[in-house]
This record gives sequence, structure tokens and C-alpha cells, in this order.
Amino acid sequence: MRTAVVPYARVEVVRALRADSDPRVAAAATAWIAELERPREPADLPPQHCHAFWRVLKQPLSRALAAQVAASDDVEAIQSIAVNPTLPPDIAEALSRHPDAGVRAALAGHAEQFAVFVTDPDPEVRAVVAIRAGLTAEQIAVLAVDPDAVLADHPDFRVRALVALDPEADPALIARLSADPDPWVRKAMARCPRLPAGRLAALLDDPELATDSAANPSLGWEAVVDGLSRGAGPASAAGRRTG
Repeated sequence: MRTAVVPYARVEVVRALRADSDPRVAAAATAWIAELERPREPADLPPQHCHAFWRVLKQPLSRALAAQVAASDDVEAIQSIAVNPTLPPDIAEALSRHPDAGVRAALAGHAEQFAVFVTDPDPEVRAVVAIRAGLTAEQIAVLAVDPDAVLADHPDFRVRALVALDPEADPALIARLSADPDPWVRKAMARCPRLPAGRLAALLDDPELATDSAANPSLGWEAVVDGLSRGAGPASAAGRRTG
């Protein structure tokens, strides 16, 4: 009975069955895992797009199959192997110069080496790499001053928060993002020295953002202390200092 279950069980279950006390079950499980982990060769790829075609491209790739797909004109297939973790690094590096932005965007989100995409000519590719973990401070600085302004309206809150790092960011844009739906973005803008004085003053009275806005380097604590000593609220004090 357990032998019949092998092709339909979860991978972790089949891996455990390789040590089953029944040698038939152990053998079936071992053979199934070996087939699952076998690098797919060009002969395994159906000639036409179909379910089996896409399934093969999601499985371990042999160098021959990866090279064949990468050299083809099938952009959809190339995009598929671009997110496959078994894609050989040198083929991934070659595909980083592919003329299709969709291929480069797929690599930007999955390739181990992604530095080249920080300065990619396509703004969508740069937006994808902007949310990668492991970006250096220099790479973040480059993305923060993106001339195509793809960051401010990016669906990922971490990308929108990068706008606060842009030394040339429009103060009006910083003010708009200080009301962003995501608290991470709002807090980043509250601390941004390019936040307009009036908006900074208002945020000092915002329970959620008061601490972050009080840490804004453009805010002079002398003015705040002076305003409080006169009985004025922190927003009024900030308004006099930054206005």
C-alpha cells in the first residue's frame, strides 16, 4: 500500500520513506526522489508549450537544456528558466544582457548576482532589484535617485521608503508619502530632512509619527524647547523653527 502512495505523497514524506523498513517502499521512494532531482536534458522538453513543457523548466536543469533555452527565441521559456535556481551562473550572467526587459526583471528578482540590474536601463527591472535583500548602501543610494520615479508608486512599501534616501527628492513627494498607507513608509518620510516644514510641524502632533518626526534632522530642538516653555504645542514650536 505504501509503495502505491509514493508518486502522490509530499516530497518530505517520500524522502522519509527512503528509510522505510519495507525494502520495496524504500526502493520506490529512492527511485522517485532520484527522478525528481535528475537534471532535465533537452530530450525531456516537449516541442510545444504545454503543461509538461513548463513543468520541465521548473525542475533541475542540465547545462545543455539551460543553454538551449537561453539561446532560443522563446522569451516566455527564457523567463521561466531565469527564476530556476539551478540555472548555471554563467548563463544567468549572459541573460542579464538579454534585450527583453521581462527576462532581465526575472533575473533581477532571483539571480544570486544582481548588482548589474541596479543600473538597468528599464525602470521596472530597477524596481524589482530595489527590494532585494543584500543591497549595499551604494546600490540603495543609486536606486533612491532613480530618475524615472518608479520608487514612489511602487507596490512594495520597501521600495517607496527608499524615496526618503534621495537627496534630490521633491519635498512635495516626501510630504505625499508621509501619508502613505504603510506605516514603514510614513515613518521613513517623517525622518526625512526634505519633509516640508508645515508637514513636519503637523506630524509632531501625530501620535504615530511624533517620535520619528522629532528625530528629523531639520528640526531644531532649541525652537521646540522654546515653544514648550511658552506653552505652545510641539507643532507650533516646530512651525516657528522650520518656517
